[in-house]
Amino acid sequence: MAGEVYSKLITSKNPKVMNASSRCGWGIDRIIIHHNATTNKNTAMNTWVKGAPANTSAHYEVTPTEIIGCVGEQYAAWHAGGTGGSDVPRIACPNQRSIGIENLNSTGAPHWKVDPRTVANTARLVADICKRYSIPLDRHHVLGHNEVTSTACPGGLDVDEVVRLAKKGGTSVAKPTYYKTKGLYEVIAPKVYAYKDIKAQQKRAVRFMKGSRFYAKPKKYGKIYRFKTAVGYVTANKDYVKFIKALK
Repeated sequence: MAGEVYSKLITSKNPKVMNASSRCGWGIDRIIIHHNATTNKNTAMNTWVKGAPANTSAHYEVTPTEIIGCVGEQYAAWHAGGTGGSDVPRIACPNQRSIGIENLNSTGAPHWKVDPRTVANTARLVADICKRYSIPLDRHHVLGHNEVTSTACPGGLDVDEVVRLAKKGGTSVAKPTYYKTKGLYEVIAPKVYAYKDIKAQQKRAVRFMKGSRFYAKPKKYGKIYRFKTAVGYVTANKDYVKFIKALK
């Protein structure tokens, strides 16, 4: 459709014509969060193309590194209607009054996890949408799909975490900075483990939680950084590690 309205945060637009319809006079007062139920973003977005048999779509597709515009905000995307029969939406006209945000999964069934970087990007987008449409940034107005209709969506995505991050300004995951000198490094992934064998992720020794800090320079193995600790080698993707100035 011509003249689509998108957040300035988008990294690209999907050029394909997606399923959409009029908002029928409804103002935007809700944001509904979804998961793709796939780890392939293109598989997800191709189901939203106009005329596709699924009869679904979303305004945005979010990944760890992208916010993709799919349906302009001035249109109703087909993301939160009931499936028919007894599945009656818990709010009136959910598609007409909301913006739907889909999130790429980092794992498949049964947990359908979502990368923390994707969650952070969605939080940025939610904060932006709420500001532009004067939508209260709370859990009454930012909903998971399962709070609107009968569904398991949004899978392993924590909507409470999205709102919490959005209230902080939607800060995205910090880009890591590495230094040649030793310093204090912080692991910002939700959880990481220490392994007794540095070359093979085997013999798990102990779990470290988000915010664990290490006085050591990480050693690089491809895209993975490892810290040597008293209980083993902590493994983390470089995007989950950031440099913290040494404590006083």
